[in-house]
Amino acid sequence: MKNLVFALILILACGVLAAQAPEPDSQFPAARRDWLLSQSTRYHYNNGWQPYTLENYGYNTQGQLDLLSRHLFSVEATWDLSSARDYVYNTAGQIYETVYYFINDGVWSAWHRESNTYDTAGNLDQVFYYQGYEGEWALLLQQVNSYEQGLLANEHIYSYDSLEGAFSDYEDKTYIYNAECQLLEKLVLTVVEQQGLTQSMRCLYSYNPDGSLAQTLYQFWSWIGDHYAWRDSRRDINTFDTHGFLTEVLEQNYSDTIGWNDTTRYTYTNDWFGNAVQVDKQLNSMDGWQDWDHWINVYASTSVEDDQIPAPNTQISCRPNPFSASTEISFQLKEAALAELAVYNLKGQKVMTLAGGTLSAGAQTYIWNGKDAADRDLPAGIYLLRLSIPGQNPVVKRITRY
Repeated sequence: MKNLVFALILILACGVLAAQAPEPDSQFPAARRDWLLSQSTRYHYNNGWQPYTLENYGYNTQGQLDLLSRHLFSVEATWDLSSARDYVYNTAGQIYETVYYFINDGVWSAWHRESNTYDTAGNLDQVFYYQGYEGEWALLLQQVNSYEQGLLANEHIYSYDSLEGAFSDYEDKTYIYNAECQLLEKLVLTVVEQQGLTQSMRCLYSYNPDGSLAQTLYQFWSWIGDHYAWRDSRRDINTFDTHGFLTEVLEQNYSDTIGWNDTTRYTYTNDWFGNAVQVDKQLNSMDGWQDWDHWINVYASTSVEDDQIPAPNTQISCRPNPFSASTEISFQLKEAALAELAVYNLKGQKVMTLAGGTLSAGAQTYIWNGKDAADRDLPAGIYLLRLSIPGQNPVVKRITRY
């Protein structure tokens, strides 16, 4: 069990390090004010662009992300639901818990959980990381944050040994800011056997005169000749247009033989409002820049001034949920709209259409009795309600039948 827990800690650590790469952040996309990312489709280039992943974003009535579902493109040319995240908020509107699920043969399993606590000032105080193991949650890591003048100053991470029932140092991150409260340096210390916390890596940040991030430099604490010193490893150079919108991130790696070398670049195509509607990733090779991935993003406006398209209430109500015999489903439409309310299983297959066609404005109520389109009882499990309106981001609600 101890080796398994240690392996799971390494998996989590690799995920944290991978998140530092300049991949488009699909968990919390940098949409402009009054806009929310509703869908992101990723394509991979292999003798032509091939669909790869599809992510749908669902929001609650406060505009907070509460469900992220991820689909993989199958050999049958269908989008199959593969994983999801649930976000739970406290009464102050802060993320209280995040639960990660994966789908295997139609079975929804929770495999990772993060629980947050906050101090009296509303700052994220502690994060507890759990891993699903044999139907139970096993505590793996505890993160403790400290702040100075309202800015995050330190994150100290402890690993938990369930056999010993004790915590030990795992990683420490220190943040340094300038007088304008811009992040200048992130120092990461990692546990090394018999040495405790030791210097591992750091990120140095520089800014343009307008305050936008110009460059991120990654350095590792390395043995050079007869001593340890900081060695350049990678840097990300950002380019912005005259409107201040990000248009390119160029990743360069450093070697002692050739110096800085272009390796990867991301180019951003922005709409009139500054939303990145397309992101292209290219890798550098001896033949020049080669297409690798691109993302097509769809955004929805939350502005009260943008009422040309009728939008449903972003939260579908289901009572009871979970249910046994039947559940009542309700939502609101601002105006009459062409819409569809359907039930999907965890394989992404539509099993029942509850409403379709032009729906009138106002409150909508439907009853689902747990049967499919052929009037057959469906087995107990988790299903997804999906409300779709042309030109709108779909609203997805998870319901459970027992």
